[in-house]
Amino acid sequence: LNLVNSTQELRSWRMPLEAILHHRNRLEKVVVLASSLSAKQLDSFKKLVEVLQNLSKLKFSLQFQKVDNFFSVKEVIEALDPAFKELKSEGFSVKDLIVDLTGGPKTASVAAALFTLYSGYEFQFENNSYKVLSFEVEFVNNDGP
Repeated sequence: LNLVNSTQELRSWRMPLEAILHHRNRLEKVVVLASSLSAKQLDSFKKLVEVLQNLSKLKFSLQFQKVDNFFSVKEVIEALDPAFKELKSEGFSVKDLIVDLTGGPKTASVAAALFTLYSGYEFQFENNSYKVLSFEVEFVNNDGP
């Protein structure tokens, strides 16, 4: 990785790397939904993750899934759903999984939050100080049956 030429790429991946480090004690797998723009930088991200794994002795697998339109709430949810079904089929429970909605356009964040609302997953995001905040939000119908 040529760090001199990759300063902007390093900045763009800082928040996902911070989120990974936040979960370092229990992390087994990371699934990244990648836009067309971020897909062009995935090789740099993979190299950064390798360096991170080597320095911190972390062991986790990394998987990527491309999303063509991050401005489409429907398309983001349609990408999250099979990814989470696959993780559950691998033996992960709902409580083992979290959706990070840091980065991307607001529509992608809204889609990720909506996905967790009806599925029981937690979601997290990082604030501008790189603090990871997580939430478990549940939809409750108080109108009766």
